Amino acid sequence: AVVWPLKISQYYLGRIPRVHNHITRELISDTVKRRKLASHLSADWHTNAIRLAGRIFGSIQRTMA
Repeated sequence: AVVWPLKISQYYLGRIPRVHNHITRELISDTVKRRKLASHLSADWHTNAIRLAGRIFGSIQRTMA
């Protein structure tokens, strides 16, 4: 049987923090650069969350074996 901590993973559903709300016009005035940075941060966050979830799952599987 497949065991998953808390039986859910929000990161696989694409739920990540809204980083674009924190990148203000005062921080980066160029709209394109601001959107590009937000997109890159979101993609990195998502990728690392999936890797972390896999690592946690693997650790639990090894513990239960």
